[in-house]
Amino acid sequence: MKKFLFLSFLLTISLISCNYIGVKAQTTQPSGSLTITGATLSNTDTAYATSPAIYGKGSLAMTITVTKTSGTATGSAFLFVSNDGVNWEQWSASDSMDLATPILYDGVTQKTYTFKIPITYWLYYEARLIQGGTVVNVVSGDYKFAKDNGYR
Repeated sequence: MKKFLFLSFLLTISLISCNYIGVKAQTTQPSGSLTITGATLSNTDTAYATSPAIYGKGSLAMTITVTKTSGTATGSAFLFVSNDGVNWEQWSASDSMDLATPILYDGVTQKTYTFKIPITYWLYYEARLIQGGTVVNVVSGDYKFAKDNGYR
C-alpha cells in the first residue's frame, strides 16, 4: 500500500511538472521600432510600418514620422489590423494621417502622426502610407504598448 501511495505521489508530481515545461507566456516589449517596408518613398510608392505581434490586452500607440527630402507630397496613411500578419483589414477610415502638410522643424520638413488604439484586440498593426505627387520621403516609426493589468 505504501508503494502504491508513493508511486501515485511521484506520478502526480511528474504530471504537474510536465505541464509547466515549455509553457512560457508570450510577451510584448513595452516599446520599440516598427518594421518599415519601403522606408524611402518616391512619387506614388507605398510604405508599410508594421508592429511586432502584440500579446495581451492593453493600449497601443504607433507613431509614424515622414521626413520629406524633396518635392511636393500628397497622400495619406491608414491603420490596418490583422491576426495572422497576412490578411489585413482597415481599422478606421476616419483615423488617418495627411501627408500633404509637413511641418518645417529645425531645417527638416517632417510630419508626425500617432495612431492610438485604446484596446488591442488584434495581434498585428500596420500603418500603410500611400503617397502621391512628385516627392521623396523617408518613413520611420515606433510603438508603445501598455498592458492592461485589469485595474480601471
